[in-house]
Amino acid sequence: MKDNAHHSAVVKQLRARLREMQRAAAPAAGANGVSSTGVEALDGLLAPAVFRPGMVVEWIASGTGSGAARLAAAMAVQALNAGGALVVVDDRREFYPPAAVRLGLDLERTIVVRPRSRRETVWALEQALRCRGVAATLAWIWKLPDRLFRRLQLAAEHGAGLGMFMRPVEALRTPSWADLRWLVQAAPGGGHEEAIAMEVGFTEAALNNGKDPSGRRVRVELVHCREGTPGEAVELEIDDETGAVRVVSPLAAAARVFRAAGA
Repeated sequence: MKDNAHHSAVVKQLRARLREMQRAAAPAAGANGVSSTGVEALDGLLAPAVFRPGMVVEWIASGTGSGAARLAAAMAVQALNAGGALVVVDDRREFYPPAAVRLGLDLERTIVVRPRSRRETVWALEQALRCRGVAATLAWIWKLPDRLFRRLQLAAEHGAGLGMFMRPVEALRTPSWADLRWLVQAAPGGGHEEAIAMEVGFTEAALNNGKDPSGRRVRVELVHCREGTPGEAVELEIDDETGAVRVVSPLAAAARVFRAAGA
């Protein structure tokens, strides 16, 4: 029985683009200099030199408006600064270029793949992760069998780029080969009423919502780290107008909780 994925125009186009990037990246193979998550406060939760090329990072989004996609975008921008391209595997057909631009992504170096089947999705992910010309691969993944996850993790090690998987909170109950797992939750009373589309982050709704000038607050917890100690967390404020991400001071966080309690 023939593998229909090999005959898809989507697959053929991606294969051609990846070959071009592979040839262009050959002199600098393994030279990807990414060393930051793109958010200084998250770097602070990691031991020195833990964040590096070839890693798989899971962004676990706990509910709508969690801010996970916005933080993943910051990581993608940081990876692109070190060279290479971004591959977005968009099987949900939700990638919206104007929203991506507002998050700082360079569309000239972004390849959007829209697979027509799960088989094509898996193929696109693995090939993008293995390509030395790809700085980061971003995908929304619900179910990921253990053996397939291991294949993707090995592909990321080979390609020396970043694999960034957006996943639902249910994924916390399943085995993971990710090097890092971040749980991103909306902070109570943190201004999320106008940002319910931000979990996706790259949709047209995401561009039109989230206009609260005071920003919204999220809690980011490092739930798994292959090298280091998980369990640490930080509260961040995301300005959906400017894309700025900053740490919420302990005093401000305490005041917010005080007000939310009605005291």
